[in-house]
Amino acid sequence: MAQQVKGRRRHTLAYRAARALVAPYFVWRFNLKAKKQGAESPFLLLANHVTELDFFLVGAVFKQPLVFVIGDTLLRAPVLGWLLKALFGAIGKHKGIADAGTAMGILRRLRAGQNVCLFPEGNTCFGGRTGPFPEATGNLARAVGATLVTYRISGAHLALPRWGKNIRRGRVTGEIVGKYSPEMLKNMSPVEVNALIARDLQVDAYADQDKSPVAYRGKRLAQGLEHALYWCPVCQEVGQITSRDDAVTCRACGLRAVYDPYGAFAGGKPFKNPAQWQDSQRAWLKGRVLAAAEGPVLGDGDAVLSQRGEGRKLKPVSRGKLAMSRQGLAVGEKTFPLGEIVSLEIYRKNILLLAARDGERYQIVARGPFSALKYRDMYQILGENGRQ
Repeated sequence: MAQQVKGRRRHTLAYRAARALVAPYFVWRFNLKAKKQGAESPFLLLANHVTELDFFLVGAVFKQPLVFVIGDTLLRAPVLGWLLKALFGAIGKHKGIADAGTAMGILRRLRAGQNVCLFPEGNTCFGGRTGPFPEATGNLARAVGATLVTYRISGAHLALPRWGKNIRRGRVTGEIVGKYSPEMLKNMSPVEVNALIARDLQVDAYADQDKSPVAYRGKRLAQGLEHALYWCPVCQEVGQITSRDDAVTCRACGLRAVYDPYGAFAGGKPFKNPAQWQDSQRAWLKGRVLAAAEGPVLGDGDAVLSQRGEGRKLKPVSRGKLAMSRQGLAVGEKTFPLGEIVSLEIYRKNILLLAARDGERYQIVARGPFSALKYRDMYQILGENGRQ
């Protein structure tokens, strides 16, 4: 017997209204090319997460109403959060940490006959490649007892990079890659299901450009790239990259690179594209981290640490220099030993979200030019090489 979900009729009407009135604008704006698709309800839809507007890129294609799993930070917004929960029935998810409540919410909706859309990466990418997702995803897909549908979005990273300011006019595509019955999933291990999901959702925007170049035209194409590029390959300085219009510049040595509509740097200098630059800066940072003993590896001048409460409540905890070493992360007088940090993620372009082992959650906002990505990169590097 199907479970009942309060407000289901309202959620369905809101979805259909948004799909009819709002989604067409984003289909046009992104130049989305995708056939209207669907599957037998109820189904769990897994899609790669490319932009903050992926909900519209998916909703425009699926006529059957979808309940979206959305980061709790967005659901805290006073008006938008209420709309997403009350009108659309969105399911909240804490970024970067296991969330049993989210899994139960998904199961409850599916048992009620609703369809659920989950972006398993939990975060959009800075480098145009589909990111990793929790190992528990395979278990979830098997446990819910519903059809698994995988959906791949391509081209959206270059249309609206996470670091960018504006939507660029190019080409975006969407397609159902696979439909897998509950019986098929039951005969697979969670590891095998994860491998299947990773294969179906994998996208590399810059590799795709090499095979079939598409121009993504717009204004101020490089604006915001300093959120993704924190290291200068010429002078080796960190935090000196700045952007304006179609170019990035190093304030320390004067390096200048022009970003074109194909997502490449003019003349292939200093790298072919931002993804290659990010690969090199991460390799450089890894060498620096592994060679470090005690003392800060990364730092920024003025940052504010706030503890997150209910709704949008933020309680200031500390203010001062932000620094990260192999031993931990500190903001002013407040220090988090590395072993006490459960996750370090990024909200929007440059807000750090820290989840502590004691269950408390914090956000860190730095003043002035700032790349939160370097701190997440360092946290991941330490995880790959064993926490200190």
